[in-house]
Amino acid sequence: MEHHPHSVELTAIIPTRGLIGFETVLVNTTKGLGIIIALFHGYGPHKGEIRNRGTGVLVSMENGVSTAYALDTIRSVDGSSSDPQEEIYEGMIVGENAATKTCP
Repeated sequence: MEHHPHSVELTAIIPTRGLIGFETVLVNTTKGLGIIIALFHGYGPHKGEIRNRGTGVLVSMENGVSTAYALDTIRSVDGSSSDPQEEIYEGMIVGENAATKTCP
C-alpha cells in the first residue's frame, strides 16, 4: 500500500474469481473514484473458497412511479427501499435483499 497526496495505491495478488463482483463494491465504496488495473501474474494452486456477499439487490424492471403496494411487498422482504410515488427507472436499485442465496 502506497499513500500519495490525493490517493492510495494498493497492490495485491488476487485470483481472478475473487474480483468477480468487486468492481461494484469498489465503485460504491470510493464514490466512483476507484480504479482497477488487473495484470496476469501467473497460474497458482487453488487457495480455497472466497467469501460471498451475503446480500443482493432488488432492481426495477421498468420505468415509472413506485407504488405503495409494491414497496410494501419489498419492505416485507428487506426492510428498506424507495419511497412511494418516487420516479424510478429500469435497472434502478430499489432495495436490498438480505435473504439472497450466495452462489458457490
